Amino acid sequence: MSLDARQLVFGRLVYNISMPALDDAAFDRISKGFGQHYIVTSDSRERFAFERGEGYLRLDAWDAFGYVDGGNVERLRELGFQDFEEGGNVILMPARFAAVRFELTLRVALIFSAFTLGLVCWFIGVSWPIWLMLSAGAYAITIGLVLRSLKRKLAKWIPRQSWN
Repeated sequence: MSLDARQLVFGRLVYNISMPALDDAAFDRISKGFGQHYIVTSDSRERFAFERGEGYLRLDAWDAFGYVDGGNVERLRELGFQDFEEGGNVILMPARFAAVRFELTLRVALIFSAFTLGLVCWFIGVSWPIWLMLSAGAYAITIGLVLRSLKRKLAKWIPRQSWN
């Protein structure tokens, strides 16, 4: 798993999970799993977007995945043949899929937690550096909970329900 730390500043959790044997059926099951909770818009066979809709309330009460406002899911291919001679008699097959990239937007939850911590710290009289550290800690906890929740959901969505 690789995490893009630069995007965290903007409230976006972008990370890749290595899944080399991901076929079309498994990616379709992931899309349908997201469709249980969000409005899913398929951009192509390798990518779909999701956003909150009326199905948003179908999450469990303590499910941290409810902090996700929307985002994109994309299959990433391995690097194929980069250098080959032009005009040669070469047939290239597309490279197989190597990973899945999740781009999850957490802005609303992060703004709400920072505002709530700000009010609490203001009433208690805590200085702003301590508020900043508490906000960063709440952000890290939120990210950890969302990653754990998504990992459990993927473990449920990806396997086939039946081999028949």
